[in-house]
Amino acid sequence: MSTEILTPEVEVLDLDNTINQSLVKANITDAVIGKLKEQYGGMKLSSIDNKQEYLEIVQAKKEVRKIGILVEKITKSGREDAIAIQKKWLTKEKEILGKIAEVQDPLDAEIKKYEDEVARKEKEEQERKEREYMARQTTLLKMEAKYENDSFTLGGVSYEINNIKEADNEIWEETILPKYKREFEKIETVRAEQEKEKEAAAAKLKAEQEELERKQKEFDEKQKQFELQQAELQRKQNEADRLEREQKEKEAATIREKQDAQNKARMQEVLGLGLTYSGQHKSFVYEDVNVAETDIVTLTADEWTALIDKITPAIKDRKDAAAKAAESKRQADIEEAKQLEIKQEQERKAEEERQAKIKAQQEEERKQEELAKASDKEKWNLYVQQLVAIKQPSFTSNIYKGKLAQAKEKIEEIQAL
Repeated sequence: MSTEILTPEVEVLDLDNTINQSLVKANITDAVIGKLKEQYGGMKLSSIDNKQEYLEIVQAKKEVRKIGILVEKITKSGREDAIAIQKKWLTKEKEILGKIAEVQDPLDAEIKKYEDEVARKEKEEQERKEREYMARQTTLLKMEAKYENDSFTLGGVSYEINNIKEADNEIWEETILPKYKREFEKIETVRAEQEKEKEAAAAKLKAEQEELERKQKEFDEKQKQFELQQAELQRKQNEADRLEREQKEKEAATIREKQDAQNKARMQEVLGLGLTYSGQHKSFVYEDVNVAETDIVTLTADEWTALIDKITPAIKDRKDAAAKAAESKRQADIEEAKQLEIKQEQERKAEEERQAKIKAQQEEERKQEELAKASDKEKWNLYVQQLVAIKQPSFTSNIYKGKLAQAKEKIEEIQAL
């Protein structure tokens, strides 16, 4: 038995007409929406911090949202009956399915009992086979069978893994396993014979090594005595060489100390004159005055004195000239800094005036834009505010005082309009 619910197409068309008529009555049409898209669809910020454009877009959104709110209100009102009908259908569905479940659920439970038992037995059998296969695999591995190309191979015996896994106990115990055991016993027999041969060869090698070690020990003892004799002779020679070397080192050290003291004194002397060391030229220099590093080491006392007497006045002349040049530069730098400070202050003031003019112009433009967008009522109120805000001048003559009083009365009349 089946029930089919048909919705006539004419009812759907009537519903579409009803919806469209409701929207048209509220002036919600494709033409109105198209006008919104034409008027506001292309609005974008020219820059992310443009507040004026932001405010315009916010206002545009409000206008568009008014239409959206009206659509939501009309469509919500129109679907209230449909929602009520839907709830009744869902309630009836739940009620009838609940009654059907009283019959169907016990049937499902009995079906599940059978299917669960079948699955349990299948799983149990699979686990038994897996345990049996693991035991067989362990037995073969203990006999050192190799697993290769999906088979277990031992000597000349090889069975694929599926044959080992699927064989029943009778075939495994009476056919497959005995073949592996016989092959294992053959391998073990050969291995035992090889072990005996290895042991005999090892015993012979051990005897030969012991005899060789005895002869080597005897030779080592004689070699040790010879080395001790040679070591004593070498020790005596080393001691004599050491004493001679120490004496020469003392003499050389004395000479080096004197030379180092002289070199240090000469370096301190040139450094005291104002020269500095240049690693690139290996010299002590001050402008064009130069004392080579080799001069400090090689010149005699008289030659060194003559060199110092020569460079001392030359360095003094150059230091005096450098001091004068530095003072002149310092004064020039001070004057340049003053002129720069004056110029910067002038530029700062000019920039402030320029920014003030720009700000005033922008404020005036903003007011003009707001005035252009305002309604007639807002424009009139702004006009009246501007009239009232005009600062009243003061006059000394009675004629102009009278005119001023008449003007105030006119402004009050305009305010009252």
